[in-house]
Amino acid sequence: MFSWYWLLLIFSGGSFGLSAVLLVFYLCRAIRNWVKACGVWRDEVLPKLAEIDNWDRAGQKEEEYSRGRVMAYGSRYHSAALSYFVCGFLCFLIVLGSGGMLAQEDLAKLPFQAREDLSQIEAGFLQTAEVWISPNCRPARLPGPYGEGQPELTTLYGVISEDTEFQWVRIYVPHALGFSVDQGRLFDEEKTLGWNWEHARRYQVRYTSGLHVAVELAPIP
Repeated sequence: MFSWYWLLLIFSGGSFGLSAVLLVFYLCRAIRNWVKACGVWRDEVLPKLAEIDNWDRAGQKEEEYSRGRVMAYGSRYHSAALSYFVCGFLCFLIVLGSGGMLAQEDLAKLPFQAREDLSQIEAGFLQTAEVWISPNCRPARLPGPYGEGQPELTTLYGVISEDTEFQWVRIYVPHALGFSVDQGRLFDEEKTLGWNWEHARRYQVRYTSGLHVAVELAPIP
């Protein structure tokens, strides 16, 4: 997982940076060609077209041929400018997509959070809390973008207690822990705190502070 986060960050960051550079390059070339095209049409094409219109003895075929060559000469910079604008727009879409992924998935933080979590697990310095568990849980993957068909190796639980300052905290419980929740004694938000103290089962959980991956989760007798 740690290596996967770094690969995602390098790929997305590289796509964003390279596309941003190409976007600036293409826009500069497009603007420069557009300015040249306007100058060519003003200073060369239009005067030549006026000269062709004033030909008294020019045959129709010769006039059409000359007019076509002049128009093609003037359109050359317009075509180049348009192609650069199209390339710039495509680069903008890539910048938008990769930048959105970096921001939405917090890819800049995930590798460092994963490294800190691994260090915490190795050292045994984990967050510890006695909590109630919400009935709302679902299979999940650890944070980050994934392709379709990837296995969901964790279950996402919401936990709350005085140890979390009565704020809901989401924790990822790996299936490898073999944990199963007591469905009949879950936290009920519609009941009072006293009712939950009496009827809802509390659990002791030890989890990492970055990605909130549970290492131990067991019911309190």
